[in-house]
Amino acid sequence: MSLSAKFAAALIRAVTYSRRKRHLSMSKTVRLKEYSRAPRGVTVTETRFGQTRAKIFRPKNNDRSSAPLLFIHGGGASQGLGKMYAKFAARLAKVCKTEVVAADYIPDAGRRFPSLHDEIFELYSSFAAETRLFYAAGDSFGANFLLSSMLAAREQGIPIPLKAAVISPYLDLSASGDSYLKNAYLDPIYSLTRRERIEDGERFVRRKSAYCGDTDPTDPGLSPVFNDFRKFPPMLIQVGEYETSLSDSEMLAEKLKAAECEHILDVYPEMWHDFQILTPFLPESRAALRQLGEFFSDKLL
Repeated sequence: MSLSAKFAAALIRAVTYSRRKRHLSMSKTVRLKEYSRAPRGVTVTETRFGQTRAKIFRPKNNDRSSAPLLFIHGGGASQGLGKMYAKFAARLAKVCKTEVVAADYIPDAGRRFPSLHDEIFELYSSFAAETRLFYAAGDSFGANFLLSSMLAAREQGIPIPLKAAVISPYLDLSASGDSYLKNAYLDPIYSLTRRERIEDGERFVRRKSAYCGDTDPTDPGLSPVFNDFRKFPPMLIQVGEYETSLSDSEMLAEKLKAAECEHILDVYPEMWHDFQILTPFLPESRAALRQLGEFFSDKLL
């Protein structure tokens, strides 16, 4: 872990302390800035796939022979495609030298399963029918939407990506993995405070998302990690060692291995949830972005 990453972790821990102490949802209480202009080095156009808005990030170094990349951002049902995600989509477009089509669904903390899954699948289906050959990526809850859409597409004969990458994926809404306790004090974003006993805080570490509604969190439609992944394309999984949801990535890797699917599980030492997106200036984040570029340019797998 770099010195700059250690400093960033300490700063994040301090900034999130009051929310963690009160067990508040980060996605619902932290408002991301909207972006008012295109990030440097890309042009941005607006479009729709199905009824869902999307933005196309086209880099100046666009390789027209390269397949476009569909990106589904995280933030649960509470965050839109704000400045942070837009900048990441732009960086992804530049490193991959291809167009990135980013879903721009309207956030609403009151939404319940399967509303967003259905909306993203409609977008995915429309995009896949129009494009056919493409890559895909998603982070956090966006990775959940992406894999759920790919699973449904596989069953319906709709094209699936040539390759797919998931970043800090949130795939098990029952939070059944052992990392939720193992990393209960380590994740600077979702951890318990040092003075809180694990016995008292476990229910908060294993927080049930309001998006579940009355649906069993182990429902495979809601938690895609409980599906099988036969006939899936090569996949890259990037995750931080200190994430409370690290187990979600490990479970996915095991399922991909069982299905004999090519995959890379890359656990970044001592890093936290969505570090590539939240702290893009860190050496670890730049390395992760380079890895994504290599993966989608066929230099990996």
